[in-house]
Amino acid sequence: MLDDLFEMALELLLEGAVEGAKSKKVPLPVRVLLAAGLVGLVLGLCGWGFWRGLESGDYLFCAVMAAAVGLFASGGWAAFRRWKKRRAKKPVQRDGNRV
Repeated sequence: MLDDLFEMALELLLEGAVEGAKSKKVPLPVRVLLAAGLVGLVLGLCGWGFWRGLESGDYLFCAVMAAAVGLFASGGWAAFRRWKKRRAKKPVQRDGNRV
């Protein structure tokens, strides 16, 4: 009973954070905070899993968690580079603002 309630609350929280981070109607500082919270949650869960694997001696689980962190970091880096490249292609007006 309690685990179902916890699962429902966590799902509602995560879905709200993901949708809020993607929505253009939400102010930019709020979207950045939501995205940072999601990144922190995912990295925290991977770090916790890595630590639990080290404590229990399950090194395969540690390797999987380390690979998950690596994939998450490389995906974030690729998204950042794509954003920078797309932003660089936008024309700049005379007053310095991008179109």
